[in-house]
Amino acid sequence: MIKLKDLLIEAPKIKKIKNVSVQYMDAEYVGSVDFEPVRKAWVYKKDKPKDNYFLDVITKTKNKYQIDLGKHRNSESAKKFASGYLKRKFTSMESIKETVSHRILRLSKDGASKQFLRDFDRVFKKKSKELGYGKLNKDVQTLNVQVSKPAGFDKPIKYEKMKGIQVSYQFDEGVIPGRPSYKYSLDDFKKDLKKFRGYKIKQDLPVIFTLTKGDFAYSVNYIGAISGVFVIGGTRV
Repeated sequence: MIKLKDLLIEAPKIKKIKNVSVQYMDAEYVGSVDFEPVRKAWVYKKDKPKDNYFLDVITKTKNKYQIDLGKHRNSESAKKFASGYLKRKFTSMESIKETVSHRILRLSKDGASKQFLRDFDRVFKKKSKELGYGKLNKDVQTLNVQVSKPAGFDKPIKYEKMKGIQVSYQFDEGVIPGRPSYKYSLDDFKKDLKKFRGYKIKQDLPVIFTLTKGDFAYSVNYIGAISGVFVIGGTRV
């Protein structure tokens, strides 16, 4: 009797690639997968190993990924698995672009970013560069932040425009959500976080931390996603 585990290995390996091709020398195109959040998704059957498949994806943000789908009994099984995998895992993990936490903006006074940016570089840049990255991504944002306390429906809500900054370094290519990065793990991140000298560090969630120093507040988060492994920091400008 053939067991399910012999037909299907649900442990895709994901890698970001520069180019995708409709035809490969060592693989046979078997069909496309319709999935609204991506531009194209093509399934291929490998020549070797036998009955193994992979998926090429071009996203709407023009990122390109190749996903190893593992072993399947036929092409229809592979396409069905690819469709289900994209629906379960891909949409929420494609982009890491977020806004600076409104809570951090409320907690912090103006002028928080100057020293923090130097410390963020000191703690994370060298390791990111050693792993083949090392480029700081910086995004300055102006946000409408609610500054009034929660009240009844008949109470006015007060907002204030605040300028925040989000910075990030990359440490690895895409990982499957829930799987560790072997280049830069959550434990590696926690060790590096202790290098923020003079800051009080509070863990809010397993991958989300709040740092405070005097009247200033900061968020430093570890993100493992299909689009890559990143450390993201945010505060008020």
